[in-house]
Amino acid sequence: MIRRFKFDPSDVRIRLESITVGLLTSFFLGIVLDIWREPLFFVRPFLGVILLTFIPGALLTRLLSLENDSFGRFILFSSGLSFIFLTIIVVLNSLVLPLFGVGAPLSFIPLSVSIITTIALLLLLDYRSGSANRSLYLPPIDSSAILFFLTLPATAIVAAVLMNQYDSNVGSFAFITLVTCFVIISSTRYLPSKLYPAILFFISISILLHRNLITNHVIGVDIQFTYFVSKDILAAHSWQPARKTFSSAIPLVTAVPTTFTVIAGLKLSTVFKVVYVMLFSFVPVGVFYVAREMFEDTVALFGGLFFQFYHISFFFTPGKQLVSELFVVLLLQIFIRKGTKGIRQKSAIFFLYIGLVCSHYGMSYVFGISLLVASIMLYFVKKTIGETEDDLSPTYPLFLLLIATAWYSYAAPDFISELIYIPLDMVNQLFQLSSGNVPGSGASYVQEERSFLQNVSFYIYLLLTCLLAIGLMRRIVDIGVGIWRGNNPKGVVHTAIAVPLFVFLGLSYFVIANLWADRAYQMVLPVLAPFAIFGYAFIFEKVKPILLWNPPKWSLISVFLSLLLLFNSGFVFSLAGTSSDYTFNSDAHTYAYNDAERAALVWLANHSDIQRQNQTENRPQAETVSLHTDETTQIMIWSIVPPSHYNVEVVSFKNIYRKKFNEDNITGGYILIRDSSVIKGTTNGRIPLDHITKRNLTEVERQNELIYANGDIRIYKAKNSSSVQSNSTPR
Repeated sequence: MIRRFKFDPSDVRIRLESITVGLLTSFFLGIVLDIWREPLFFVRPFLGVILLTFIPGALLTRLLSLENDSFGRFILFSSGLSFIFLTIIVVLNSLVLPLFGVGAPLSFIPLSVSIITTIALLLLLDYRSGSANRSLYLPPIDSSAILFFLTLPATAIVAAVLMNQYDSNVGSFAFITLVTCFVIISSTRYLPSKLYPAILFFISISILLHRNLITNHVIGVDIQFTYFVSKDILAAHSWQPARKTFSSAIPLVTAVPTTFTVIAGLKLSTVFKVVYVMLFSFVPVGVFYVAREMFEDTVALFGGLFFQFYHISFFFTPGKQLVSELFVVLLLQIFIRKGTKGIRQKSAIFFLYIGLVCSHYGMSYVFGISLLVASIMLYFVKKTIGETEDDLSPTYPLFLLLIATAWYSYAAPDFISELIYIPLDMVNQLFQLSSGNVPGSGASYVQEERSFLQNVSFYIYLLLTCLLAIGLMRRIVDIGVGIWRGNNPKGVVHTAIAVPLFVFLGLSYFVIANLWADRAYQMVLPVLAPFAIFGYAFIFEKVKPILLWNPPKWSLISVFLSLLLLFNSGFVFSLAGTSSDYTFNSDAHTYAYNDAERAALVWLANHSDIQRQNQTENRPQAETVSLHTDETTQIMIWSIVPPSHYNVEVVSFKNIYRKKFNEDNITGGYILIRDSSVIKGTTNGRIPLDHITKRNLTEVERQNELIYANGDIRIYKAKNSSSVQSNSTPR
């Protein structure tokens, strides 16, 4: 039976205000009365996440008149603006409250008072401005469709539990197969277009949960240090600018997570692995809503899937770059749908600028410069081809770049000098092209040695990139002809922004602007992904008349996107017996660190000369402790004893400049070897840089002293190094 619920505007208005007051009252009253204990222990995190993630943003969204015609857009803006709201709260609390003698401005009571007071103020402004009287409707709810979609996250969670507890990848195979079926079915007419946003959201959050629930810790590279900084902020109950770390300049992904721990009672790692997973899962939905303004719904749907199935979009725990992309798609919706005229639109743009700048410097500058180039292009289009209704004043990108530079100069002063040298580094990299590829550039990836299956994956990317270029060129021609004929085509601003982003993607093949090519590709996909699907549709219409049969239009592209997922998830490699993905192979050597591996490093920090260094006082630094390990294991160090905060030096066994393991290079300190980094048996093939052989391990064991081993990782005291402070050797 299908149930449908419809509310008139007054119902929704009363519900939003009553839910806000009801949540605030019940949540904080329950904490004061100590109600949220067994068996109601889950109520506090559940209500706390809803309160912090949606309520402030919902009030701001309605106050700023953003997307009241679409419940899906309303949810997108509510989530994005809520995190901006929390960012402003934690920064102001940390800077202002200490002036009045509050020593822990991000502890429970100061945070609670600030949040309650500000939400009450928003309610008052919402009421006085008349915003509460504008219509907002909840669309008909198909309960059978909801149950259908919920099977995806449920299967993802079961798959993660099976792999984590029983080393069984059966659930992973079932889950990826189920997602593939969803993609294939989406190319048919069995799923109505009104369900497309829900399809994108549930596929996105399910894939991310499947990967992130596999361990109790965050997964990835940059997220390790982000997690460390968040843990520091949580311990101090205060956010402060720092000279020697850029992470202080992105409080939206370092300080804001601590508010969920303090208010909702969630573990810090859970905040990243669940709350921020949910936040990033809205980005493909935002890609859909933006693309739908220019293209048909199916193009927008598959554009969102292309974005989601790119490996970096789901490979790691969402961090600064991924989270920042939510504010990009929200800004695009304002530029395309609302325009920039009016105080509310300008206020919304300003708030979203705060979210973008406080989450990732790379996206702030790449998007800001692209906006500036787009505004200049539109100016010349108007002068040479004709007028358009879409407009983008250079004032807006310049304001974004000004905010970014001013904020980073304040919050991370030393980092600005690094930003200044990035253009100079790119020039030097251009001169290096004559002698070889720049490490991390697209050319270096292309020329890497690959297996047959890796080559197939590469050609899928190559095909999609060619379709992207074709789609963008076709769109530029259509817009140019439309303007020339006075037809005023839609989405001119979107295409204008896409052009410099495509140029940026092309440049990443040769040089890197402190961003490796694979990250640059993911960075531009929120804007460029739909053009690949548009390019496919264009090619299909041209080729269709010469085909001997009449294939469904969208079946072929759904197959290509399904293949992209099957390869990037590790499904295909696991079937071939060569899986290096931890969701299919528990022995994989990846950035998913388990509790035992992290415990070993914590033990070493407590039983050696590793010391915390003062970041502000000019005191003599303790003697540096060398930690020798592989390039994958070394990333784990950044979440526990990062070199920027401790007297440690991380030395890789091998790197792109020294590709062979040599035990003689280890002259002191400690050696960390994960069991997963050791290639079992003999091999005649190429040894990955982050792996060593059994023979290498034997060399280490023969010349160094084993001081710790727990079945997942071993720690050796290197020759000529100082002894540890404990003689215990846990096994």
